[in-house]
Amino acid sequence: MRFKNAFAAAVAVSAVVFSAAFQPAEAATTTYTGAFSTPATINAGDTALLNNGATVTGAGVITTNGTFQVNQTATTLSFGNTISGTGTFSVTNTGTVNLTGATRTLDLTTSVSAGRLSIGSVSGNGTLRVGDTGTGTLNVSGGLVSNSIGTLGNSASGFGSATVSSGTWASGASLTVGSSGTGSLTVNGGRVSNSIATLGSAARSFGSAMVSSGTWASSGDLTVGNSGTGSLTVNGGYVSNSTATLGSGAGSFGSATVSSGTWATSSFLHVGSSGTGSLIVNGSGYVSAGGVYVGNSSTGTGSVTVTSGTLAASGMTVSGRGVVLINGGYIDGLAGGPNNISFGSGAGDNSSITSITVQSGTLNGGVTQVSGSTAFVMSGGYISGGVILLANSAGTITGGTVGGGLVSEGHSR
Repeated sequence: MRFKNAFAAAVAVSAVVFSAAFQPAEAATTTYTGAFSTPATINAGDTALLNNGATVTGAGVITTNGTFQVNQTATTLSFGNTISGTGTFSVTNTGTVNLTGATRTLDLTTSVSAGRLSIGSVSGNGTLRVGDTGTGTLNVSGGLVSNSIGTLGNSASGFGSATVSSGTWASGASLTVGSSGTGSLTVNGGRVSNSIATLGSAARSFGSAMVSSGTWASSGDLTVGNSGTGSLTVNGGYVSNSTATLGSGAGSFGSATVSSGTWATSSFLHVGSSGTGSLIVNGSGYVSAGGVYVGNSSTGTGSVTVTSGTLAASGMTVSGRGVVLINGGYIDGLAGGPNNISFGSGAGDNSSITSITVQSGTLNGGVTQVSGSTAFVMSGGYISGGVILLANSAGTITGGTVGGGLVSEGHSR
């Protein structure tokens, strides 16, 4: 009996010791108002909180598997240490964090909710790579992120994403989404600004951008599918740029779908330059451009589909392997001036490829000229200003209305 009692007591004590030894540690927050020494590792669940007065000392790596949070007010904290890990680098409060060095890589989750994160210098003259060789995420919900060159998904193994819901991401010289890897940009509030922007830069890269609210403003050109694959989706908000190209280089693919909000191109919009381009306008989407070129080279394949919404341009030219389908909505070829809409007479025109089909909706073009070996099919809708069928163009009209009359060298009706 004594043996049994002693054995039971020993088992009970062992259970207590085992439980204490293997009980998960509680998350800890360590607050710094002085030196934060590196190299340093922040364990999962833990937080290193750098308040006013804190400095980063040493040149070691900051490995954050928990949260590395800079929470300073009205001060600037500059350091050049590498930040890595599976956790989060967080910028909060009203101060400035300056990550020094010409190029900074953030292959982890970075969150900016207030204050300023600057790359290179306080003014932001450095290069920011989110998802360089690994996976990186940038979340901007307030404050400002500033850099000169920005890249999401830099190398072939890089996966970089950014979401801007409030605040501003100012990527001065350029923003590349999918350089040689995979990049994703989401704007559902706030503002993203840059000069030149590219989605899907190198061959086998992929870059996508979705704008549902807020603004994405490029003072220079926007290329969707440079040598890789690019995708632009606008279902709200405002996107602006100078010249835009969907499917720029041979072997590239670029697509844009605008179902709400506005995509404003101040210069020319090329759909299928030397690659393959696709533009879809539906819903209440509004697309404007100084001029639209669809399939405008011998290797370019371009398609424009309008089912609702508006495509407004100062003229439209469809050639090469260009296809336009109007099944609702409004294409205004007179926006900004009395310019015509021209189909055909371009390099590589082919009646089995180069075509315009009007099923419903309105094509407002002053005069719509169809030439070369372009196929023209109209079963509904309305074309203002008349249609001229010239030089081997094939026309079939079974419905709809042609305002201003029809001039033809042979067509069936």
